[in-house]
Amino acid sequence: MYKTNYQFYLRFISVLILLFGLFGLSYANQKLPKHYPQQFDLDGYIHNVDIAKQNIQINGYTYGMSLQTVAYGLNGEKISLLSLASKTKIGVVMSPYVKGQKRTVSKIWILPSSYELEWKPL
Repeated sequence: MYKTNYQFYLRFISVLILLFGLFGLSYANQKLPKHYPQQFDLDGYIHNVDIAKQNIQINGYTYGMSLQTVAYGLNGEKISLLSLASKTKIGVVMSPYVKGQKRTVSKIWILPSSYELEWKPL
């Protein structure tokens, strides 16, 4: 009376194994060293850094910086904002929201080449 469709279950389990395997590979690429923050407010590529105007252009958008903006290298060491080159892959932590003030870039982290950006260039 009840027939079990073993081929269906075999295909279903195979697809699940494949999906979990692919998810595991994409998750492994996002693994960052312990000294990095767990998440970034924004990530992308630097286009331009203007120290005099306290601006940084990321993914074509301009964001303000402050005198307290700090940049970190791959090993977690503080680096100069002047050493941030164009087309460098970075993650950014913004200042907390304060009513009536613009959020500014407070921390910049240089990202490893294996990190997949959430923002994809066109």
